[in-house]
Amino acid sequence: MPVMLGVETLAASNIRPQINRLTLNVSNACNLWCSYCNADHGYYHSEKSLMPVARAEAIVSRVMEMYAGVSIVHFFGGEPLLNLKAIDAVGQRFQAAIGKGQWAVRPSFVATTNGTLSSTRVLDVLERWKIELTVSWDGPKVVQDSGRPLVGQGSSHDKLLRSLERFKERRIPYTVECTYNAAQLVSRLCEATPHPKRGGTPAPSDRLKTEEDMVVYLEATLEEGDAVLVAAALGDIPHAKGMTPRA
Repeated sequence: MPVMLGVETLAASNIRPQINRLTLNVSNACNLWCSYCNADHGYYHSEKSLMPVARAEAIVSRVMEMYAGVSIVHFFGGEPLLNLKAIDAVGQRFQAAIGKGQWAVRPSFVATTNGTLSSTRVLDVLERWKIELTVSWDGPKVVQDSGRPLVGQGSSHDKLLRSLERFKERRIPYTVECTYNAAQLVSRLCEATPHPKRGGTPAPSDRLKTEEDMVVYLEATLEEGDAVLVAAALGDIPHAKGMTPRA
């Protein structure tokens, strides 16, 4: 409403609206390299950058001029926990305004994160401002690491599990969101026991009971576009039919 009518018009009418959610993109950077990221791997088609503290403070100040209250502040990225200084600055600006009687109630703080960052400093900031997390986690290690590897192709799954334990220890609330993709389907078709010829990678041949199962499995691997998965499927399907695949 302030954007449409102007702050002066609203002030003259003695109207100060509320805003439900203020989303702050505090980080045009990420430590993961997700295969399906729609934000250019956290860069948003721009240079790698973190929101400066001064800008974060200025945004909060301007919001306080335009609105009477904010229910939720959502820290977003990229990976927002790469920019703890801006997050801290936002919390401090609201807290200072409340202390001076300029603002009534501190907003709830939330953040969407890949869950791999959980240093003591990260945990302290999360705890200080009671930030509730939405953690992106796609599933088992083979699924998570194929779609959401670290920059440089390391395992994000192991780091994420360690972080979740630390969040629990510090009683930092979190929920998990999952992006369902072809790798999920392949993983669900897999056996619980490893295939001896594939270095421990699960083999789904005993799960492929019907022609439809085999078609779905092959289409899923082709959609994923991973040559290793496709090659495995071309071996698993003949095996499921009791045939010996050609070398």
